[in-house]
Amino acid sequence: GTPDIVKEGETGFLVHQKNASALAEKMKVLIENPSLRKDMGKAGLNRFKENFTLELFENNLAVILQEVITHNRMKN
Repeated sequence: GTPDIVKEGETGFLVHQKNASALAEKMKVLIENPSLRKDMGKAGLNRFKENFTLELFENNLAVILQEVITHNRMKN
């Protein structure tokens, strides 16, 4: 889930559900630090491009499907 996508302190902040005070604290940090917002935004975009694009997903899926096909052929 989210912890696999967001790297704490690098691409964003993670807070526990229903912890409004922690959320408010992290939002305050971002409001008061424009350079941190910018750096986290850039890091998040880079992380997305390196790990989560549709092209990467399709390539990974194709590899998995090819492995299944190969495994099934070897069984028969």
